[in-house]
Amino acid sequence: MDDPLRALFIPQSRPEMGLGHITRCAALAEAMRDALGAQTVFALGDAPGAQGLAAQLDIETITLPQLGIRGGFCSGAIEAAGRGWDAVVVDCYDATEELFRELRDVAPRSICIDDLNALSSYVSDMLVNGNAYASELDYHAGPDTALVIGPRYAVTRSEFREARALPRASSSDRPGILVTMGGSDVDNLVLRAARCSDTLEIDFDAVLGAGAGYRHLAELERFVDGRPRFRIEQTPPKMSKLMLRADIAVTAGGSTCYETACMGLPSIAVAVADNQRPLTSKLNEFGVLICIGAPDAVERKLAPEVAALLDDPKRRTNMGRRGRELIDGWGALRIARRIGTLCGQSCRCIVDD
Repeated sequence: MDDPLRALFIPQSRPEMGLGHITRCAALAEAMRDALGAQTVFALGDAPGAQGLAAQLDIETITLPQLGIRGGFCSGAIEAAGRGWDAVVVDCYDATEELFRELRDVAPRSICIDDLNALSSYVSDMLVNGNAYASELDYHAGPDTALVIGPRYAVTRSEFREARALPRASSSDRPGILVTMGGSDVDNLVLRAARCSDTLEIDFDAVLGAGAGYRHLAELERFVDGRPRFRIEQTPPKMSKLMLRADIAVTAGGSTCYETACMGLPSIAVAVADNQRPLTSKLNEFGVLICIGAPDAVERKLAPEVAALLDDPKRRTNMGRRGRELIDGWGALRIARRIGTLCGQSCRCIVDD
């Protein structure tokens, strides 16, 4: 029997960068445990949002405070997590080409999860980009770097792959809206979206998701008080359940867009950060979601888009079908199998490539 593969995950954990990288790595770590029997540990900064999300996701962590500050991401910080790892998975915009060279002293294999093609060259053993636009990026990778790119490798948690087979709650006279703006939502977009929706003269039930790093809960609770068509779900343990009950979602333009696509849930997305623009633009082009642009467009564009989408069941059906066709929920397991092959570990599950 193979010894368990030991993998160290180093996601972006600076508080100003949001929590999406931790969520994405948690989904891949889950797939590696399921497919390879891997032991996975996360090295995180000490920001409360990052630590709170780690607790919610029940992942084993090593706290390295220097990872939570700009300029603190370096091989010296990573070496503080110890040695003896079989693979290091890095999902961080602070990573450099030199760092991946130095990681060879920490683990035999390194995996780079990259959205931006920001490095002049890539020297990791594997380069992963599961975004819908990934094939358009001209990566300069060495001959020994395996490219694992495209939406077949979109990383989503197993709950979405499993829940997409379940029947959706039937639409009623009061359609459901799910509003979720990421784990931290620094700009309080969930409240801004709720206020826009509240101007609509139609009946609906709205669930407002508040993530582990959300710092505006008291203000959101004051808004919901006296408005029975709104309710708050704080750090929901199963987002897929909320998606099954919704007719549309209003979401930030990060990895949640792939989760709603996998679930066949038509969405209206806000590109909260510059790195989300290619994602939302490409999924808008594919007819999977409606992108209204940057946060400053919320007050101008969101309410009419919500009203129009709720009034167009045919469009919602087409968007949901296209999303399910694009994202099948097996991407994380496909990556896990490729990592297993790279590290000489056999895969426990059958998954196509």
